[in-house]
Amino acid sequence: MKKVFLFCFLIPFMVSAFAAGHPNLRAAQDLINQAFEKVSAAQKANGDKLGGYAVQAKEALASAKEEIKLAAEAANNAPDATKMFGAIGALFGGDRDTSPAMNVLRKKHPNLAEAQDLIYQAHEKIRAAQQANEFDMEGHAKKALDFLASAADSIKKAAEYVNSH
Repeated sequence: MKKVFLFCFLIPFMVSAFAAGHPNLRAAQDLINQAFEKVSAAQKANGDKLGGYAVQAKEALASAKEEIKLAAEAANNAPDATKMFGAIGALFGGDRDTSPAMNVLRKKHPNLAEAQDLIYQAHEKIRAAQQANEFDMEGHAKKALDFLASAADSIKKAAEYVNSH
């Protein structure tokens, strides 16, 4: 009986301890979910007439979320020596920071502009996670950043498409 009680007591602690391991990556995923919803709202507001660019943005966001999941798994599984070499690599160059664009006019396209803002915030959370994990996430964080930049670019193209039609 005591073992069952102890086990039941420890489960929430173990889950929260695991969840606390990557708060920046979790925050990035939450921001990506919000950006996805904003793109969906823009599609609805524009009658799905965004030239297919909203679909491309949503696909890039979904890919970014998957890469974040893989980044967390890689960080969890990285031996300490690998983390050390990742930190040394970061000192001598690391990844070039290519922040996603924030170039949609909020007044004309509020949902698309908000989606870009959320993507930028997710980008910043991933960069913070890279620094916290000494850049060692087997390239998955970099891929997530690339997908976010692609999503922001597709959002810009969607706004341009609506403006021209």
